[in-house]
Amino acid sequence: MEKRTMCKPWTKTTMMLFMLFVILCHTITATEAPPASGDAVSAHSAIVELGGVTVFRFVEPYKGISPHERASIIYRRLWHVLDTTAPEKRIDLIDQIRVGNIKNDVCIFIGDHLIVTIDDIHPRLNHASPQELANIWADNLRRGLANYLRINAP
Repeated sequence: MEKRTMCKPWTKTTMMLFMLFVILCHTITATEAPPASGDAVSAHSAIVELGGVTVFRFVEPYKGISPHERASIIYRRLWHVLDTTAPEKRIDLIDQIRVGNIKNDVCIFIGDHLIVTIDDIHPRLNHASPQELANIWADNLRRGLANYLRINAP
């Protein structure tokens, strides 16, 4: 017989409210964020923040998707991963963050879940290769997720 874990009813609601709060704060503060490495931050830039860590910063559109839309997509992907992982297993997600490839694109995954694709613009802006930027962003994601899980421990 398969053992199913029951999560407290407020856990899912609390997590959903927290992610909505993060998205709202991201929308309000994205244009006020300071530059990461001397890059100009425009009104069109967006950041993805998790656990108080700026994980990704987008300043240019990618394949017709605005920086704000990309940030929103990433928040939805992160929420999906957290929502589909049992609370007691979420700490294991940190070790599942990896850099990989889809065709010729460098990407960041949590397990098999795609989180972000590294475009060709942001590595140039950061004076890095796509692989180097992916490694930096993956480290940021590990730190941010660790902080988020510590703050929101059940």
